[in-house]
Amino acid sequence: MYRAEQILSKFATPDILTRREFVSGGQKGCLLFSSDLSNGAAIGNMIHALEREEDKIPDADALIRRIIYVSSAAAETDVDAVVTRILDGECAVIIEGLAEMVMADTRQWDKRGVSEPTTEAVVRGPREGFTEDLKTNLSLIERKLKTPQLALQRLKIGRNAGVNVGLVYLDNVINPKVVEEIKRRLKAIDIDAIFDSYNLEPFLEYRPYSMFKQVGYTERPDIAASKICEGRAAVVVDGSPIVLTLPFLLIEDFRSPEDYYQRFSYTTFLRFLRLFALLMAVMLPGLYVCILRFNFDLVPLKFLVTIMNAMKGTPLPPLAEMLLVIGLFEVVREACTRMPRLVSVAMGIVAAIVLGETVVRAGIISSPSILIIALSSIAMFTAPNHIGPMTLLRIIFTVLGGLLGLYGLVLGAVSLFHYLSDLDSYGTPYLAPLAPLVYADYGDSFIKRPIIEMKKRPKSIKNINPTRQN
Repeated sequence: MYRAEQILSKFATPDILTRREFVSGGQKGCLLFSSDLSNGAAIGNMIHALEREEDKIPDADALIRRIIYVSSAAAETDVDAVVTRILDGECAVIIEGLAEMVMADTRQWDKRGVSEPTTEAVVRGPREGFTEDLKTNLSLIERKLKTPQLALQRLKIGRNAGVNVGLVYLDNVINPKVVEEIKRRLKAIDIDAIFDSYNLEPFLEYRPYSMFKQVGYTERPDIAASKICEGRAAVVVDGSPIVLTLPFLLIEDFRSPEDYYQRFSYTTFLRFLRLFALLMAVMLPGLYVCILRFNFDLVPLKFLVTIMNAMKGTPLPPLAEMLLVIGLFEVVREACTRMPRLVSVAMGIVAAIVLGETVVRAGIISSPSILIIALSSIAMFTAPNHIGPMTLLRIIFTVLGGLLGLYGLVLGAVSLFHYLSDLDSYGTPYLAPLAPLVYADYGDSFIKRPIIEMKKRPKSIKNINPTRQN
């Protein structure tokens, strides 16, 4: 059969496909499918039904109506499209005398079940998280948003490994310009393969070379659904349990999934605590070096004497000592991350206690420096999505504090605020609702108001339906 040979010729190794020939109604035909991606039972039932047919099949529509009993089937004439759909797990039905081929949805492969996400666990709230299967992830969102206004657009990205991508949003809420811009950027991607949603982030960001991410992500369907309700779009990638959300605000990473399942007063306290921890993580080492080099008169005398006694005999100046300690902590953290989980726990304890105690006793590093970096490193994990940028900023502010003193710290803070204020995500200011000030959005910023007071959607995110509840 010419068309079957034409399809097989597209593959470097045609043996990757299974070819099953049959005779139906006096007409010869064959099935082409991948046994690794297709449901063998469904294909067996289809072959049985085809061989049992006695009447001649006039066209593809009759074949679909009378014989092929699967959830989805469609006629197809383009050979390249047939190849793509076979690689998605569908089965091609080719019968001599028919102008069209029929693609039957027989997709089936092993996949991980829905389980609680490890990075966004909550004490109270749903325990389900996204998986690596696109269909499962879309169904999880559709279960949360049971409305005909939920729009889904499917795209395929990648030349050699075309990956299915779903763009999900509420048609009666989101700004149409945002949808068009996201679609334009997705369609403009021309790359061999996409293996995870992270690979799409640089293509969706306005400033892909920035150290700060401009795309939100989550493993939780409830978080994705709530962001969609606020006027955002979700990008779901087949093979990835991480769903991207756009537009993105920096303040989103100061929120925790747990915030929406506990009292608003306690949530407000926790958000201010996270802000304080972030400032401590970035500024504390630089402030410590700055005080020891230029402004030691700001420290109470008894405390200063204690620090000086602890530093007695150390060979390095404060700036070099602090940078060395930061480097040691980063090496330990990276080693623990790369090691097997059970080994990394023991390694972390040994490195933190034994190594820290040894270098202090040897007089190489002072104990206050170890304490400062330990506090700074622990504070970083209050905003785990920004560990990378905070690590770099900590080094930058340490150098500024060591070379320029308080003036350097203030200059660095002003420059950082100016840079962040200039970032934009699909028409949404990166620092909103703080810069610019959007008072209507303060109910879910650092201050958390009860849900009964949150009657409007965020004004920071441009949408066409501002009313959340009446």
